[in-house]
Amino acid sequence: MKFDLHSNTLTSQDSLYHRTAGCGRAPRGRDRGAEIEGQSGGRALRASPGLEASPGPAASPALGASPGPADPRRSEHPRDPEHPRDPQHPRRSEHPRDPEHPRRSAGGSCGRCRRSRPAPGPGWSRPGPAPVQPRSQPRSSPGSSPAPAPSGPAMSPRSARLARLSRSVTFSACHRLHSKSLSDEENLKLFGKCNNPNGHGHNYKVTVTVRGQIDPVSGMVMNLTDLKEYMQEAIMEPLDHKNLDKDVPYFAEVVSTTENVAVFIWEGLQRLLPPGILHKVKVHETEQNVVVYKGEEITAGK
Repeated sequence: MKFDLHSNTLTSQDSLYHRTAGCGRAPRGRDRGAEIEGQSGGRALRASPGLEASPGPAASPALGASPGPADPRRSEHPRDPEHPRDPQHPRRSEHPRDPEHPRRSAGGSCGRCRRSRPAPGPGWSRPGPAPVQPRSQPRSSPGSSPAPAPSGPAMSPRSARLARLSRSVTFSACHRLHSKSLSDEENLKLFGKCNNPNGHGHNYKVTVTVRGQIDPVSGMVMNLTDLKEYMQEAIMEPLDHKNLDKDVPYFAEVVSTTENVAVFIWEGLQRLLPPGILHKVKVHETEQNVVVYKGEEITAGK
């Protein structure tokens, strides 16, 4: 047994060894009484007040005259300023941060680690930095000749390029769907209310598309002012606010369907536009009914 004046505790030698070897913080006395840990079950006993005046058999003879040795718990505790910074200290050498710690090599954890690390498999090694990929084309140094441009079908700004140009107009006209090749009963059955003798009208929308090479000087397929004039002459003048069946001679023998209106406009533009530039005529009779004509023809007998 050993009596300590700093904490007024009487401690057995075995208990003191277990408290200091692991470098754990020993509980301090909470009152003036002392706690004694015995070897029989670790029961804590209160020391009597007389223990302060009369030393036990293991106490030093000069217990009352000298302060005694320093508290081993303070000198060995890592938070104490006098704690030895020796790397061989059990708390320093056994922490998993030490590469030689057995738990670190096995992937375990200690009280300071919140979660365990999985043990690396056989042949495992710490990954190094990612390798630097070489440049496909090294950067030319100052004074050296530039690298040759990659070969391929790249087009120069002066190369020929094709584009499509469209313009739309709207006109109003009336007509009656009636074929002279059919009887009145057959026309009524075929065209329904569109065969009304007094006719009916539409607000037609026509979109004309031309296709050609972009001029390298003007940057245009054709001048829009010219296209506007051609559409005015081929569409607006003969068709706008007209009765197609009575005012347009073309429909005297041809049924004035939207398909035939598209053909009429195509033929009128073909006479005005440069050859091969007209690409498409698109006629909207209503929002739901649309006809597209590109000048296709089927030779008889094929």
